Amino acid sequence: MYLFPLCYKTGYEEQNSIEVAVTLCSHELDIDDDGAIFPKEERIISLFVEEITKKAVYEAFEAHQHDFPGFYILAYHRCYPDAEF
Repeated sequence: MYLFPLCYKTGYEEQNSIEVAVTLCSHELDIDDDGAIFPKEERIISLFVEEITKKAVYEAFEAHQHDFPGFYILAYHRCYPDAEF
């Protein structure tokens, strides 16, 4: 069963830091009726980093990894809270 992403704020905003949305996926997999394999659970969290690099995002996630056992970082991107689509 696929669960829709859920936003989870971690940490607190610091001055001169950049907010990054991080997509986490569970290591546990599921198979749909068509035989496609996908992560059983996905979550989107928000982290604050000094710069948007893989190293900075992974280091920021380490402090919260105990809150998300069995999850790995699938993707990340800068948050633009005031963006209009």
